[in-house]
Amino acid sequence: MPSSPNDAGEDPNWRPYGVLEEAPTSHHYKNQTAGRLSKSFTDRIKHEREILASSLPPNILVRAFEDRLDLMRCLIVGPVGTPFANAPFLFDLHLDPKTYPKEPPEMYFYSWSGKERISPNLYTEGYVCLSLLGTWDGKGSERWVPKSSTILQLVVSVQGLVMIQQPYFTEPGYESTKGMSHAQLQRYPVPPLSRPPHERG
Repeated sequence: MPSSPNDAGEDPNWRPYGVLEEAPTSHHYKNQTAGRLSKSFTDRIKHEREILASSLPPNILVRAFEDRLDLMRCLIVGPVGTPFANAPFLFDLHLDPKTYPKEPPEMYFYSWSGKERISPNLYTEGYVCLSLLGTWDGKGSERWVPKSSTILQLVVSVQGLVMIQQPYFTEPGYESTKGMSHAQLQRYPVPPLSRPPHERG
C-alpha cells in the first residue's frame, strides 16, 4: 500500500487522473440534480478533463465520473516541508450545469480534525475560502474568469496557496505580523480566525 501518490508507481488507484463509472454515494453533491446538459457545458467538461488528464502536478489526484459530468472528487497532499505534506486532504467539486463556467464550481472540504481548523482557509464544516471560488476577496486573475480559469488552476491553487509552510499568515490581518518577534506578537492586536463571507453581518 503506497503511503502517498508519489510512492504509487503503476498502481491504478493512485494515477493522477481517472474516470470512474459512477459517482460515490458519499459525494457531498451527489443529491444535486444535474438536469439537462447543454452542448456548451459538455464541451467545456471535455476540455477540463483533457487538461486534467495531461497536466496534474505531483500529489494531486482527480476523479471524474461517467454518470455525473457535473461532479469531481479530488485528493491533495501538501508540498514537502509544509504541515500538509504527510496527509491526504479530500475535496468534492460540483460544476453546476446551469451556471458553469460563468460561475466557479462549488468545493467541499472533508475535515477530519474535529472542531479544530487546520488552515484559516479550510473550515470544519467544509467551507473553502479562496478567491478563485468567489468565497473570498480577490482581484483580476485571482478570481474566476469564465473563459480562462480551469479546474486544474483551482486544485493547484489549493495546494500552492492554502497548503503552505505557515498557514497562520493566510488569515486576513495576520500577514502583517510575519517576521515579528514573539514579544512583538504579544503586543499586536491580532483578530480571531475570521468567519467566511457568507456568515458575516
